[in-house]
Amino acid sequence: MNSQRNKKRKSSQKEKEKESQKQKESQKQKQKEKESQKQKEIEKETEKEKEKEKEKESQKQKQKEKEIEKQKEIEKEKEKEKESQKQKEKEKEIETEIEKEKEIEKETEKEIEKEKEKEIKKSQRSLKKTPSKTINDLSTQDFELLVSQMVRFFVFHSRKNIPIKKAEISKNVMEKYSKIKGLTDLVLNQTNIELQRIFGFEIYMKPPNKTSYYLRNHLSQKLYQIDSKDIDYHETENGFLMVILSILLLEKKTINEKTLWVLLKEFSIEPTTIMNTQKETAKQMIDKFIHQGYLTRKAKNQAKTEYQIGFGERTKTEIEEKTIANFILTEAYREQNSEREKEEFNKKFSVYLKPEEKKNLNENSN
Repeated sequence: MNSQRNKKRKSSQKEKEKESQKQKESQKQKQKEKESQKQKEIEKETEKEKEKEKEKESQKQKQKEKEIEKQKEIEKEKEKEKESQKQKEKEKEIETEIEKEKEIEKETEKEIEKEKEKEIKKSQRSLKKTPSKTINDLSTQDFELLVSQMVRFFVFHSRKNIPIKKAEISKNVMEKYSKIKGLTDLVLNQTNIELQRIFGFEIYMKPPNKTSYYLRNHLSQKLYQIDSKDIDYHETENGFLMVILSILLLEKKTINEKTLWVLLKEFSIEPTTIMNTQKETAKQMIDKFIHQGYLTRKAKNQAKTEYQIGFGERTKTEIEEKTIANFILTEAYREQNSEREKEEFNKKFSVYLKPEEKKNLNENSN
């Protein structure tokens, strides 16, 4: 009996121990599950924190990008302001240069007027002190000086675009010869021929009393009806050089620079006139011709306030005088001059040609 009881007790004891063990294991399992759940929650919280951190970083990056864009826009605005300021400064410089150029032109005008008076007085002094009594007594040299003086007188006064009175001619040009009958008309006729040939102008008497004169453009209108198409740069440059050389040739190869500008102004060419597609002015082109050796500029006085323009060494060696003479005849007056006028013109230029070249010039002008 006791033995059985003991067995039962032991069996019961074992059962209890097993139950206790199961409970412990169950508790451990639950504890593990709780810990696992907590770990998952912690991981979730960590993930959320990471997401929040990423969002913050993304916002910071976007903010930086916005700030960079703003900075770029500010820099662009600053660049625009700088460019605008530079443009304004350039415009001011151009305006200043234009004002200076205008002042120089005004001074040049004054100097030209003084030069005109000097030329007139010089020509008057060159004439004989004791005037001839008749036309036949007048020497060829004195007659040519009178014509030369008359040409200058008309050219200088034509700039004002006002009629030239006969009394002014008598006073300034023909004063010493006013008593010689018919001389004034003879000088005016020859002056008219010279003005037509050299400058393309013609003397007209102003009606109704015909005691005043004015100059009228005698060049063919074709010269002023050039198409607006682009002209070759070098062709324009060479043409302008030939015009200057033509004036120099007719002025015995040297001329006062201010007087040259007066003559060029009659062809609507001033120092600031744009001459080609390169936007070079007439003054810049003349400076270039001097630099290239086609023209020379020499001081006329010690103060270097006046200069003489003349033939350069390259002109003397590269361009024949007959070419310049032929240019004047064929390009400017071929359609306008009569055969008699061409003959007289050729005679005038024959001094520049060799004997065998005179015939060629006559043939080219026809």
